[in-house]
Amino acid sequence: MRFRGKNPKSYTLRIGKDGGIAEVSAITPLDLIYKRIFDNARRSVRRNPTNIENGIKAIVFGCFWLEARTNTIVHDAIHWESSNTRFGKLIWEQVKKASIFDKLNLISAFCTAEQLQEFKSLNPKLRQTFDLRNRLAHFKGEEQLLAKDVTIEQVFPVIDNAPEPRLIRLLTSAKIADEHVRMIAQCGKWLTKVAMRITKSATQQGAQPDRE
Repeated sequence: MRFRGKNPKSYTLRIGKDGGIAEVSAITPLDLIYKRIFDNARRSVRRNPTNIENGIKAIVFGCFWLEARTNTIVHDAIHWESSNTRFGKLIWEQVKKASIFDKLNLISAFCTAEQLQEFKSLNPKLRQTFDLRNRLAHFKGEEQLLAKDVTIEQVFPVIDNAPEPRLIRLLTSAKIADEHVRMIAQCGKWLTKVAMRITKSATQQGAQPDRE
């Protein structure tokens, strides 16, 4: 259950066997905040794709959002599928250390055949997006050779006419919006569909947490 506003809030209601509300828990809603930053950056990229800050925000916070959303879904799936609370907690302690792609593969077990095919199609392109995010997060200076054996008079024209570094060109190109940002949005929609299937499966088995 989510309450949206300037500072979004998220809660979980757990229903007891008697049908009453057994627990109300507050959840740190970073996925909502990351998504809001991503959505804003996504719109900014469309309006001004040459602004590098828009590209960086869209990639970094879009990946943050997908990781946070995936963690929530995996955590809930483990909780609902495990009847032993301690066992479920121990599983989560191990699984939460895994990569996002291991977690996505885990929850793909709940997919329909069509959703599984969609996941297989998204996977390689999404890896490229996360590779780009990792380059930004763990950036090391990249040298680009501009000229060899030049005179002092030639140095300044070379510097003045130097092309933008490859990473800068990528972050200010249409590829950010057309490929990476679109891929993040598609994966977000896929996660929502899978989360709905997991919730439906849980409620059919008798578990009824109320979380979106």
